[in-house]
Amino acid sequence: MKIIIHRGTHQIGGCITEIGTDKARIIIDFGSELDAPFNKPFHIDGVTDKGSDCDAVFFSHYHGDHTGLLETVNADIPLYIGEAAKRILEIYSNRIRSASKERISSMKTFTPLAAVKVGDIKVTPLLTDHSAYDAYMFLIEAEGKKILHTGDFRSHGFRGKALLPTLSKYVGKVDALILEGTALGRPQAAYMTENELKYRIKEVLD
Repeated sequence: MKIIIHRGTHQIGGCITEIGTDKARIIIDFGSELDAPFNKPFHIDGVTDKGSDCDAVFFSHYHGDHTGLLETVNADIPLYIGEAAKRILEIYSNRIRSASKERISSMKTFTPLAAVKVGDIKVTPLLTDHSAYDAYMFLIEAEGKKILHTGDFRSHGFRGKALLPTLSKYVGKVDALILEGTALGRPQAAYMTENELKYRIKEVLD
């Protein structure tokens, strides 16, 4: 598998990750940067131009820094999001009369632990705790390899106690970990300190 971090290493929000094989290509999240003008364009060949060669875009949750640029994705590329997250986006887009409401209504949905096959890539959504309801991690499997994309998550929320048991039961050892952590540098606001959480996750996935 090939991993490309298009954006997400030098700013908060707006993370865009590509995972591909010789037979399929997917994107995870396509949002707006939190520290940039809203909906500032971001171009990726085969995703935002007319020559589509991307098979799907998966959204971990509905926050704007993960979904804010969804309307720029080519109309013939399927978009996937959780069922409740889609409904929340629909309600919000109708309320603000967003130009992207038709695109949101056309989004496909997934459910926890129900794998979605995109070519030779298998994507399994794992429900996680976050300030956004219906947020997910993604276990991506292809070519004998396993990748875990965490999306935004926390260990101290209502479902936080399920984080490590979920990783242990449904993920296990991975070949690559793509970790998001907006507030990992704020130990006073977390259930575990940054180093403790990183160590526990590594311990489970090694």
